[in-house]
Amino acid sequence: MMGDEEEVVEEAPKKKKELTPVRVIAAEGKSALVEWSDGAGLLRRAFVPKAKLEEDKADPGDLEKGIPYGVPWEEAVDLSNATPETFADALRRLGVWTLADLEARPKLIRQALFNTTGITLAALHSAAKRYERGG
Repeated sequence: MMGDEEEVVEEAPKKKKELTPVRVIAAEGKSALVEWSDGAGLLRRAFVPKAKLEEDKADPGDLEKGIPYGVPWEEAVDLSNATPETFADALRRLGVWTLADLEARPKLIRQALFNTTGITLAALHSAAKRYERGG
């Protein structure tokens, strides 16, 4: 016959969440604009409640819930035609084949970037205006 023994189940200790280092850019009232490097190593900024900050660190979930700051350039511009190969081809078409060519005509790099991406300051300006208008 089995006794009335209670099985004791030990709970695993709760794992403390890994906090993300942040840099406070500005703080006013109850919110702060913080900057951090995301999991892919990309720099991001968002407004988060100051109460969610632990010195110079924050919970990644709180950062993701924050109000994003700035234009999401990765969504605002189309770089689908830009590849290392198309950039190399643009350099070669401009006569940049060697280090000596690069040093002799460094301004051609800007032209090669434009030829590869098609992005101009005007295109970036338009994309930013569309974003800030909500469209």
